Amino acid sequence: MSKNCEEIQVLHEEQLSKGVGLLRKARIRLHLMMCKCCRDYTACSEKIEETLKAQTSSTKSKCTEEEKGRMKARLIQD
Repeated sequence: MSKNCEEIQVLHEEQLSKGVGLLRKARIRLHLMMCKCCRDYTACSEKIEETLKAQTSSTKSKCTEEEKGRMKARLIQD
C-alpha cells in the first residue's frame, strides 16, 4: 500500500466522522476511480460504520448474543 493510499483512507474516515471539504472529496473520488484496494477498503469501512450506527441507536451498553449475530450477518452480506 502506498503512502497516498494511507492518506486517502485517513481522509475517508475523516469524511465519515465529521465531513471534509470539496477539494478533499474530489481527491478521494479521483483516487478511488484508480485504486481497487482503496475502493474495497471504503466499502467495508462504510458497511462497518453503518452497522455500528444502527447498534448505537439502542440504549443498551452491551450487545446480546442475538444482536452480535445480527451485526455479523449484516457485515457478511453484500
